Amino acid sequence: MEEKIELTASNIRFLLTVKRMLDGGEQPKGFRLAEALQCTRPSVHKMTKYLDAKELLRYENHSVPTLTPEGARVAAQYSTYYYAIADSLPRELVDDRNGRKSGSSNAVWTDGIKRREQPDLTAPA
Repeated sequence: MEEKIELTASNIRFLLTVKRMLDGGEQPKGFRLAEALQCTRPSVHKMTKYLDAKELLRYENHSVPTLTPEGARVAAQYSTYYYAIADSLPRELVDDRNGRKSGSSNAVWTDGIKRREQPDLTAPA
């Protein structure tokens, strides 16, 4: 029987950020991950080592972390869930880190992943 991997919200957020960076052609280096996640580099290192031990990331000798096939599958699965939920929430519920209301254009969730653009239903036609 396959071992079940239990992930925290922080683990999932980290995987989604790595996936987003890799999908965008950016190398998820430690300092870039720390910046995107708004945490410290030692926290990024600790999380990277943890997810490497869970075989969701490949990380050797302070290299740039990459997703394993299982990590890519898990990240894609949670990304699908994330966007399904994000697309169904009213824009007013989420503020981005720049202090703007999420209803403004280019709204960003707190993990740095941009929401899909939706029409402003409150604007006059």
